[in-house]
Amino acid sequence: MKRSLGIIFFVGCALVIIPKAQKPAVEGISAIVAEPVTQLHEPLAAQSAPPTPRLHAKPTSIVNVREKIQVLSECYESGCVMGEGDAKGAYFEIGKRITTELDSLAHTVEADQLIDQDISDLARQQLTNEDGFVKEAALKLIATQPTSADNLSAILKDVVLESSDAELIDQALLELARYDRAGDQYETQIALRESLLHGSPFVAMKIAEGLGIILNSANVNFFARVAIEIEDGSAVKAAILHALEEFSG
Repeated sequence: MKRSLGIIFFVGCALVIIPKAQKPAVEGISAIVAEPVTQLHEPLAAQSAPPTPRLHAKPTSIVNVREKIQVLSECYESGCVMGEGDAKGAYFEIGKRITTELDSLAHTVEADQLIDQDISDLARQQLTNEDGFVKEAALKLIATQPTSADNLSAILKDVVLESSDAELIDQALLELARYDRAGDQYETQIALRESLLHGSPFVAMKIAEGLGIILNSANVNFFARVAIEIEDGSAVKAAILHALEEFSG
């Protein structure tokens, strides 16, 4: 189709052409129309889209150990044939294998500096095991993780208050010394007092002998009062008084 030139008429002998009025061009319109629609909306989409979360796979070592210990723990109930074939031999063999798995995981955790809630969960679970060697390995594992209210409660309940294994106390005290918050120290003091006054004599003695590990300016008066509650002539009282004197210098 030909473009219109406007209005044509004659004035005398001259041909006059009046051009048709042209609309002013809008600058940049053609460029915008030519752009793909996706490019028009791309900046808006980029601003409104939420960031993609970075997912971290669970370390294989944790998953493997957890699964192996789960199978071994089930053997306590199902009576797996282990060791020399008798029930007692199987019991100790299960504990030995769980201990090996916990020790191996603790080594890996320390080497790779792993922090994972599953590590603490597994350690707390094994603190309930009646096998002293398993408990010891669980304490070592829990020591590789940050302090937490759940870990503290597990140590106090399953080692300080309800266990008669005095060999675990020094390690437990070293772990308890990491808990320096006022609320944690109060909870620790109450549990230790209970064991010193009413717990297993061997555990009470071990706590008294190792008291210097956790003594500080905030709890020294508390344990001085505990010593007063214990009858004179008691070896536990003498050990507490010795720790207090050592602390005071």
